Amino acid sequence: ITTKAIQYAESKDIHVNTVADIFCGCGTVAYETVKANRHFWGCDINPVATLIARTKSRHYKNERLLDYHRRILYDFALQTFDEVDAIANNERVKYWFFQQQIEDLSKLKRSISTVIDDESYREFFLCAFSNILKSCSRWLTKSIKPQVDPNKKPREVLDAFNSQVKMMLKANMVNEINGELAEIEPANCLTKTVEQPFVDLLVTSPPYVTS
Repeated sequence: ITTKAIQYAESKDIHVNTVADIFCGCGTVAYETVKANRHFWGCDINPVATLIARTKSRHYKNERLLDYHRRILYDFALQTFDEVDAIANNERVKYWFFQQQIEDLSKLKRSISTVIDDESYREFFLCAFSNILKSCSRWLTKSIKPQVDPNKKPREVLDAFNSQVKMMLKANMVNEINGELAEIEPANCLTKTVEQPFVDLLVTSPPYVTS
C-alpha cells in the first residue's frame, strides 16, 4: 500500500520526501518507506511495537550481530538467577510462566542489557527476546485472547531465542536499507506537538485491540 501510495502521489506531481504513520505498529509502512529511499516518521503508543518497527527498518552488520550473540550466550551461562528480581516476582508473570522460563528469561534479558553497549544492536536482541515470550509461556498457541493452555509445554528459552535470532539474521542479510531514514518513537499522536506540518504523505490504519 505504501509503495503504491508514493507512486500515485508522484504521478500527480506531489513530491514525497517524508511519509508518516501515526499508528505505526510493528513498522510495515516504515519498512516500505525506507526501502523506497524516503524519510519516515512514525509513532505508536505501544513501546514494544515501536521497538520492533525500529529494528525492522534498520540494516545491521551481520558479523557484529554474530559476535554479540556469542557474547550474550557466554554471559547467560555465567548468570545466576536474582530471586528478588521485581519482574520475576510479579504475580502476573508467575501466572503465565513456569519457574524455569522465568529464571531463564530474567537472565537472558539481563545479559542482553549488560553485554551490548550499542543501543541499536541491543534493540535487535530485545526484539528477538520480545518475540519468544509467547512461545515460552503458558499462553494458548494461536489464540489472540489471553488464555492459559493447561497442556502446553513451553519452549526452552535459549532454544527459542537462538531460533529467533537465526531467522532475524537471515532476514537482515537481504535487508539492504538505510535505517537512518527512519525516526520512530513511542508516543500518542493525539498529544504529540509539532511546530509545523512536516510530512508529505500519511499512510496509517486505525488502532485495533485483540488483548
